[in-house]
Amino acid sequence: MIDTREAIERVLREFLAAFERCDLPAMGRYFASDATSFPQAIMSPATPADVDPDAYRRCAGMPADMQRLARELPAQRPGPPYHALEPQDLDIRVFDGAALATFHLERPGSLGRRTIVLARTGDDWKIVHLHASRVERA
Repeated sequence: MIDTREAIERVLREFLAAFERCDLPAMGRYFASDATSFPQAIMSPATPADVDPDAYRRCAGMPADMQRLARELPAQRPGPPYHALEPQDLDIRVFDGAALATFHLERPGSLGRRTIVLARTGDDWKIVHLHASRVERA
């Protein structure tokens, strides 16, 4: 029998594989119907001080920038897969009926950071919150 941490990691990797293929319907199946997200915030030494904070407020469902990327990449690159999402430094913490997963996505010139909260729904684990940010290297 697969243990809880392994089941959660499998769900995360399946979701990331669907995102690599830019398969929006498959990506959506990993989100709970009441999921929330924070859009990707990009932090850089060159970020202007007048950034509009309203652009980074919590929203319902899968992040809009993630959806946009999944729609645009197939027209810009060969594939699938259209990009590579290999979680680095994956840490999964399991609580009663919930799990917190954090990891990094290494890119030349930046470090992506992801926090995903999952909840047990019946026999499945669903994403209930996703927070994405990216730090630009100086």
